[in-house]
Amino acid sequence: MSLPSFGVRKPVPVNLLMIAFIIGGVYGGLTLTREFFPDLTPTSASVTLPYPGATPQEIEDTLAIKVEDRLADLDEIDTMTTSISEGGGGITVEFRDGITDIADAVNEVELAVESLLDLPDEAERLQVFRNKPSLPAIMLTVFGNAPEDVLKTAARDMRDDLKTLPGMGEIQISGTRDYEIRVDIDRQALMAHGMSLPEVASTIRAWMRDIPGGTVRTESGDITMRTMGVAERAAAIRDIIVRATPDGQVLRVRDIGRVHDGFVDDVFETRFSAGTISGPSATLIINKVGDQDAVEIAQMVRAYSDARMGLPFEATLADRLGLTKRKQAYELGMRARPLPDGTSLMRHTDLARFIEGRLSLLSRNAMWGAVLVFATLLIFLNWRVAFWVGMGLVTALCGTLLIMNIAGVTLNLLTMFGLIIVLGLLVDDAIVVAE
Repeated sequence: MSLPSFGVRKPVPVNLLMIAFIIGGVYGGLTLTREFFPDLTPTSASVTLPYPGATPQEIEDTLAIKVEDRLADLDEIDTMTTSISEGGGGITVEFRDGITDIADAVNEVELAVESLLDLPDEAERLQVFRNKPSLPAIMLTVFGNAPEDVLKTAARDMRDDLKTLPGMGEIQISGTRDYEIRVDIDRQALMAHGMSLPEVASTIRAWMRDIPGGTVRTESGDITMRTMGVAERAAAIRDIIVRATPDGQVLRVRDIGRVHDGFVDDVFETRFSAGTISGPSATLIINKVGDQDAVEIAQMVRAYSDARMGLPFEATLADRLGLTKRKQAYELGMRARPLPDGTSLMRHTDLARFIEGRLSLLSRNAMWGAVLVFATLLIFLNWRVAFWVGMGLVTALCGTLLIMNIAGVTLNLLTMFGLIIVLGLLVDDAIVVAE
């Protein structure tokens, strides 16, 4: 018995199956992950080489070469690329084709790196990261007539807010300099107390092991240390004890130098213009990482920014059904502190619009295709054929969305293009079967 014959002779199970496909397809379509392109499996990892205060040659001799020699023994690795600068470097590891379990390969790299024992004491712990491809979904820029530290603080507050939303992507701040805590050592005071620069630097570095920071700077040279750029650490650094005597006297950092909190010495400024308003800016780049939903991320950012800009919340049917997180993001924006005086907020580079546009095109094509086919068949044949051809189109599309959801296939530009093309083929097949 052929499949069309089975459908005609056994209407009850076929109709139940059709209803199940439609219900499951509607749910599957609403919960499918939406992105630009299919998720790419990462095939590389990175090894960090942090060595504060070291020259590139020192890092190469004491860290990079040793790590490369150890990793060269691993069968999973195809190529290695090393980059080194003052104070640190990194190694990018590319795995061989055919490696099915990247997690195991990354774990092998971690074990190999951790087995190195003859590394410099001054070097910080080497770390291994699995490289995950990311793609910007949307950007937010705060700009206006305000100092750089005010703009960066506003951007950090927004980043911290957005990161509390479930499903939010990776957020980077661009357009501002990194914070820095700088320690300027008085050479005369250092000599008067019989101390050396390395002694002071090692004391500060030990205290800041878990709170990295700054640059120890003198007339004879600098010792650069990694920093989180937290200004409130400056007061604590001033009170670091660099020497204590048996009679209870202590020598603190403030006694031999000055501590400054601010930005690194790089000189640059980014400006943003929107209409007649322009000024220095700080930008949040919100990236979609892994299997995250790019459209959902953009929707949350739009709702949050609408609240920050004082725009009303316009609830959709999906919002009322609890299928989106827009309301949660909007309420978060309403609770946030106001933007600094003289600044404005603008969202831009909303790449998720491309996905939504393609989804809209797919929906319109399906709707108008079904209407035209139904009308044509109704005129030239009869209403039964027209109805079941339309139902066949809906059932096939819903069944596809259901299977895509079960199989973990995402709704991206490629799969949507395929669905748009196939809609026409489905109509032809449905007419033939109906005849």
